[in-house]
Formats: sequence, structure tokens, C-alpha cells
Amino acid sequence: MLVATFALEGCSSDYSAVVANRQEDGWSVVEVLGEVDGYIHQTNLESDTAKAVEASWIINGERRTKLYSQQSQLYLVLRFKKADDDVFAVIMSKRR
Repeated sequence: MLVATFALEGCSSDYSAVVANRQEDGWSVVEVLGEVDGYIHQTNLESDTAKAVEASWIINGERRTKLYSQQSQLYLVLRFKKADDDVFAVIMSKRR
């Protein structure tokens, strides 16, 4: 099952509270993709049954992607949309 959740936020300059929340649930940060800055809303992408999860981010209007195989790890993509419509992503994982 693929799950995408949306969280509308006021413009925030700090995404660390969102990340810390997930770390409390056992997730670890793998990497950050894109240019980190204040964000206007945040979405989550995760699946416990998909063979892979695709992360996407946007820099200067150009969308980029990276695929994460979920063979031994589960992946969670936290996407943060900025006021200029660019997006940065925090990739997190935990053991199956």
C-alpha cells in the first residue's frame, strides 16, 4: 500500500520538528535532496509493500528523482514545498 499524506503548514523556516517526529518512530535520516529553506507545506510518501519508493525534488523549476529499493529497508520521503514552488526532500529509512 502506498500512502501519501499532506500537512498544510504556515510558512516555516525549520523542518527539523517534522524530522524529529519521525525519528521518534524509529526512522533515521539517509539524505537530504534539494535546497533546504523555509517551506509552506509538507507531504509524506511511504509504503510498506512497494518494491521501491521514488523521491522527487525541484530546484529552480527542474524536477529530479531518485529511486530507493525497499528490499531490506523501508523508506519514507518527506517533501517540503517552498514559496518559490521548489521542493526539497528528506529521505528516511528503517529496517523492515
